[in-house]
Amino acid sequence: MNVTTDSRVQSAEHHDGSLVLIAEHTGKIYQCSPTASLMWRTIEEIGDLDHAADTIAARCGITVVQARSDLDAFVATLAEHRLTRGTSKSGRNRS
Repeated sequence: MNVTTDSRVQSAEHHDGSLVLIAEHTGKIYQCSPTASLMWRTIEEIGDLDHAADTIAARCGITVVQARSDLDAFVATLAEHRLTRGTSKSGRNRS
């Protein structure tokens, strides 16, 4: 599955690796841990969750299965807060 960050969400990274997400369309602000920040940036750069899981696993020294599980949970939370747009492998919009 491909996921893209919503263009109406601005991000700012702190010196400690954490991230602030500002959702212009909802007026809400979210604070992300350094790990969540890595997942957000990887989704921004790669989009495809399988490839993102490979990248995160390599960077964090965890299995691809664990990285994918963590990514799936993170993406579900992002979708709940309307911070991403997901598409299926066929390219159809799922948001």
